[in-house]
Parts: sequence; C-alpha cells; structure tokens
Amino acid sequence: MKVLIVGAGVIGTVYGGSLGVAGDTVSVLQHGPRTIDIAANGLIARDAGSGDVMRAPVDVVADAGGEIYDFVLVAVRREQLADACVSLLALVGAPSILLLGNNPDGRSIVPDQLRSRLRLGFPGVGGTLVDGTVAYTRIKPQPTALEAVDDTHVAEFAAHLISRDFAVERIHDMEGWLAYHAVLVACICSALDRCGTDTQRLAGDRAMLRSLCHALTEGFAALRRRGVGGLPGNLRVLHSRMLTPIAAAYWSRTMRSPNGELWFGAHARHAGAETRALSGDVLDRVGDDPMVPHLRELLRSA
Repeated sequence: MKVLIVGAGVIGTVYGGSLGVAGDTVSVLQHGPRTIDIAANGLIARDAGSGDVMRAPVDVVADAGGEIYDFVLVAVRREQLADACVSLLALVGAPSILLLGNNPDGRSIVPDQLRSRLRLGFPGVGGTLVDGTVAYTRIKPQPTALEAVDDTHVAEFAAHLISRDFAVERIHDMEGWLAYHAVLVACICSALDRCGTDTQRLAGDRAMLRSLCHALTEGFAALRRRGVGGLPGNLRVLHSRMLTPIAAAYWSRTMRSPNGELWFGAHARHAGAETRALSGDVLDRVGDDPMVPHLRELLRSA
C-alpha cells in the first residue's frame, strides 16, 4: 500500500514504522520540528520489552494532496483532530482514512465529504518519544482495535500488524467503544493529574484509586442508560460495583509496574490538553445525570 501518516508522535511512529518495515511505502505529512528529524532519520521505535529497534525510512510531504494514497492513518491527539481532518480535504483519489486515537465524537468530527471513507480505531501500544526514538510497549489487555468494516485497505493494515506480532481486534460498534474508552482515559489521566502524574504515587493512594474506580463504574453505567453499546467485556466485568476493591487493586498493580508509566503516566504528563478535552466530552455526554457524583467530581478537576 501507499500510506500517508498524519501525526508522527508515539502512535504514528510505531504504526507507520511497522507498515514501512512490512513493505508499505510510507509518507509522513509535514508538521513542525518532529518531521524535520523524520526526514533525516526516518521513523525509529524501540520495543521496551525486547529492546528490538525498528527503523523505517519515509518521505515527508508538505501537503496531503501531492500524491495518491491507498491508506491514510491519522494519529493525533483529541484536541488536534478537527484541524488534522481539515488537511485531509486536499487528498486526491479515494483512500481509506483511519482515525486511530481518542475520538468519542466518531464520524461527526470529520467534514461530510470524507465520512464515507472514514474508519475508526484505537492503538494497542503506549510509550514515550525521547530524542527522536519512541520507546513503546504493547498493551496486552487492549489489542489494536479496528472497526469491523468491509475495507480491503483496513484488512491489509491489520494483516501487516499481525505479521509484526501486534494483536488486533475487530470491533463492530467502534463509535460506542470509543465513547466508553474516553471515560477510561479521561478518568485515569485525571486521577494521575491529582497525583502529580506520578504513577507510583497513584498506586499507593487508596482513596484516589477508589474514587477512580467509582468514577469509571458510574461513567460506564451512565452510557449504558443512554443506550450506548460497545463497552469492552473486560471493562464491563472489572468495573461493576461489587468488584470495586478488585478493580482498585488491579489499577494499583498496573500503576506500580513499568507499564503504568508507558501506558498512562507519560501520556497524562504530556497530553493535558487532550485530557481536558476528553473530560469535557464525557461530562457533556452524561449531562445532568444525578448518578455520576464521583465521575463529575474527578473530571471537573481536569
């Protein structure tokens, strides 16, 4: 495939690099000093577990309309998404467009003329970008989630990820899945913010962990009351009211482990604008629901 990457932070680097190594022709849309480094050195990512380094040479292009692409991967933060989608209006041909990230608004975020080609997804990795290299880890409880649509380019994307040992899950109700995941990310990042974005501090703060778990349970229940489908099964089981002590212990272990920093800590530290945007999205969606006191208190602090 001929692929365009829009947004070459942690997620764009890992997935764009994986496609390049798998044999796709990859270009990156120019944006700021990060893409100057990419033009010189390519996309570089190191598996934090194995230490294996992936390096993929890519072209950096000034606008989205200079070439005809088969597949466009948009991997930007929530607050950058609307502007990134405007840049896609320059695309020529009819490429499949995958939004891979926090996007509780689903298809409504993009211009009307792009919606028929739009696919939704969420990454299954976390990591940090330091001196041009991404250190990343796969998130075992959360495979790369891709909308279950009949799209040959998305299918090829999934196949190339699987060939690189990425777990992939196809989701039928991806818009609902993203709405629930916005609750998860907003609550965890808000709890971390209360603890100075220190994962170890959150791991040891029992009161904050209980508040986090209550907020998640309330948020998921509020979406269900509104008829929103797509709640991932593992979150549905973990965040039932009867299992709050078990959920708090789970998040304590997760935050104490190295994965706490790679999956959540680094993101909370560097993506405050996204956390605030997601918190606003969630609060708007639950509205005046009287059964979400912990959720409202936690997210309003963001």
